[in-house]
Amino acid sequence: MWASLVQGLVAHDFSYPAAGMLIFNLNLQWQRDPSKLPALVKQVWAFFLKYHHLLGGDVVKLFSQR
Repeated sequence: MWASLVQGLVAHDFSYPAAGMLIFNLNLQWQRDPSKLPALVKQVWAFFLKYHHLLGGDVVKLFSQR
């Protein structure tokens, strides 16, 4: 799921706007250099881990889509 978010394959309206901005930025970085995908996935995972108290509902919705 994290890689799909970074690659722009999953659209989601995040409850915490900073998450959407981060995903947008990481997607641009991935488009410029796809070899960065593992590092970008680590960044998004770390962000969600840090702000899990704000993004828990989003994680449930995202992972229930699969």
